Amino acid sequence: MLVSLLALSLGTPVAHADEVDISAALEQPKKGKWDPKGKAMEVYLQARIQMKKEDWSKATELYVQSLEKQAGCGKCLNELGDVLIGAERYDAAADTGKLLAALYPDKINGWGNVASAMRKKRDWQASIEALDNVLLVDPDAGWAWADRTDSYIQMGKTDEALTALEGAVDAGLAEEDVACHKVLIYTARDDVDAAKGQWESCSESKNADVRRSAEGWLALIEGDAEKAVKALMRAGSSDAISMALAMARYEEGKPEASLNLSDKLLAELDWAPWDAHVTRARALIALDRADDALEQLRADILAEGWVDAHPNAGASKVLLKAKGKGWAKEMGLTGAEMAVAILSDKGETEAAKALYEQAVSVYGETEGLKGSLVTAEEEAVEEE
Repeated sequence: MLVSLLALSLGTPVAHADEVDISAALEQPKKGKWDPKGKAMEVYLQARIQMKKEDWSKATELYVQSLEKQAGCGKCLNELGDVLIGAERYDAAADTGKLLAALYPDKINGWGNVASAMRKKRDWQASIEALDNVLLVDPDAGWAWADRTDSYIQMGKTDEALTALEGAVDAGLAEEDVACHKVLIYTARDDVDAAKGQWESCSESKNADVRRSAEGWLALIEGDAEKAVKALMRAGSSDAISMALAMARYEEGKPEASLNLSDKLLAELDWAPWDAHVTRARALIALDRADDALEQLRADILAEGWVDAHPNAGASKVLLKAKGKGWAKEMGLTGAEMAVAILSDKGETEAAKALYEQAVSVYGETEGLKGSLVTAEEEAVEEE
């Protein structure tokens, strides 16, 4: 199986006008040598300097030159993959990873690079396939088990995630770590009791990263955003942690901090998760910037065609998969409720009613929607 997978076509990358052509780096020698030698070493060291500076273009150029001088240099290919990921050239990074895997089948670096690139690209299925190959080489690679579980969760395939854990203990993964994986899976499938049932074992895990991740996600579904943030920040950095922190700051009554975090998150992402949009809109409303919040909601969650898109909304629309499979629709409904309320408060009654009717056609006549349709004048009358 491994041999056939290693024989996958590497393909020929097509360089854009502003990208360094890496085709020369993908020439396959009869035999590779891992460490750079001679003239290749000189260029390789220059490339590392540029990589540390995050000058992706110059680093790419130099790594390609090192590979022209020593085709199949393992370190050169490995680090070129890292640079290409930094430059957001994910398919090109995967190409270098596949060549690395073919030249050095006993090392996990090649398939590890493919997996990293595909996870950055959000091609979850391709990342899973690459991680399968990592685990064929190193069955107890804990990070690969964790990334594979997460990739399944990102796809909303929690049944497959559980199935993939079968045999994990026999492969060398600690039972406590497996329990932590299951906490993550059960939170994503809205099975709180099952997640809590796994936590007792997970809490004994010696793998701090996976244990803290599980603790954080469990806290999220229990509604303790601040506890979740503390646990997740100790687990490392991620987009989901930034999202949880933005939510926590809003709940603490710090809308400006929530807005800043949401702005930074959305600027760094190449997609638009609904929970980030809703959190940002909430912060804007709290800062008396309702018009900006409405614009925010209309830009994505309530963009043209939203009535048809919302019924099929799933995990791919949101960052916080730990909030369960209904989180995307909850965010969609919340976005609609906020927009109706803003229009109502502005006195744009007809627009508010039209949006309300659209939302009801998708979500039904919820209490939140009915409450959002009350105008400021009606609220004053009710108070009297």
